[in-house]
Amino acid sequence: MPSLPNYLRTNRKHISLSQEEVAFLLGMKGMAKEKKVSRDENNMRIPTLEFALAYEAIYGKPIRELFAGLYEQIA
Repeated sequence: MPSLPNYLRTNRKHISLSQEEVAFLLGMKGMAKEKKVSRDENNMRIPTLEFALAYEAIYGKPIRELFAGLYEQIA
């Protein structure tokens, strides 16, 4: 079974957080902060290492699991 590019949305929904709540936890600022989370979830941008590590801390999953498709592509 091919993996998704990332599992950010799946993990966010699993712990019942909104995109706005995740953006707050990531320390994002501005009116469109939840749109940044949406772009990460929809694979429209690759988050910085800082944000990838923050996602790891929020969801309690290793980066390579959260970004399984990118990991497979690189490996």
